[in-house]
Amino acid sequence: MSLITMSITFGGGAVGSVLRHLVVVLFAGRFGRHAWVALAIVNITGCVAIGLVERWITAGEGLLGMSPQFTRWTFSTGLLGGYTSFSALSVLSDRLWTEGRRWTAVVQTMLPIALALPAVWLGAAVGGWLVASFAKGVAP
Repeated sequence: MSLITMSITFGGGAVGSVLRHLVVVLFAGRFGRHAWVALAIVNITGCVAIGLVERWITAGEGLLGMSPQFTRWTFSTGLLGGYTSFSALSVLSDRLWTEGRRWTAVVQTMLPIALALPAVWLGAAVGGWLVASFAKGVAP
């Protein structure tokens, strides 16, 4: 992967992240204690967009005059990957399902979802331990 490709992917990710933040900020205030709906909106719209881009690429086409691979790096990996982390999981599951690898698609979809919250808990526990250790002056 060239420096130009990495830069475009990086830039797309940055723009996607800002878009995600703006959508969440825009909608979170409207949903009150159900602010998670704002992130659901991001995930669902990201999935729709990445599905569209990936199908376009599967057809052998790029967007805006780009090659299919460059389109994937710019939009799927960069922009939409920055916009939502859920869309990449969904499009991979769709690809596996379409390829007839249905068991893999199901496991690939369910395992990250099943492990997401425990992973957050583990990270929070390790982070809490590190903070407490440093607060006591005992570096791990």
